[in-house]
Amino acid sequence: MAWGMRNIVICLYGSSIMEGRIGVDDPQDRWYNVFQKLLSRAHPDICFPIVNSAVGGESTREIMQRFDRDMLPYNPDFCLFMVGGNNHDCQNPSRIPAEGELPALLDSFVTRLPKETRPGGVVFSPVVDDLHFAARHPAFR
Repeated sequence: MAWGMRNIVICLYGSSIMEGRIGVDDPQDRWYNVFQKLLSRAHPDICFPIVNSAVGGESTREIMQRFDRDMLPYNPDFCLFMVGGNNHDCQNPSRIPAEGELPALLDSFVTRLPKETRPGGVVFSPVVDDLHFAARHPAFR
């Protein structure tokens, strides 16, 4: 019988949804802690350290500016990411990606990941409806 546990390191990367703090009072109820608990129960011989490198409110460009500092040092086995939700800041148009910039940023993300790291993620555009702050902003009228 081998001693010690195998580690599978998971890095969370993106903005507030990945960060997981909004609307959750007890840290143990944050989605990634629940996820870690479920993984550990399903695979009791494996340790699943989770590094949360997500920062709420950032655009995809801002997220990628800290990639080398906040993701690469952990050399994760998996990188779970979600980007795009903060890309259309009508109050600060300089944050809005130029035509073709988002695909280039995502290509950069994939090519800069360590070879062994498996990515899993979601890219989405913000939903602008009657409940979204941008629906009341003159730029969207």
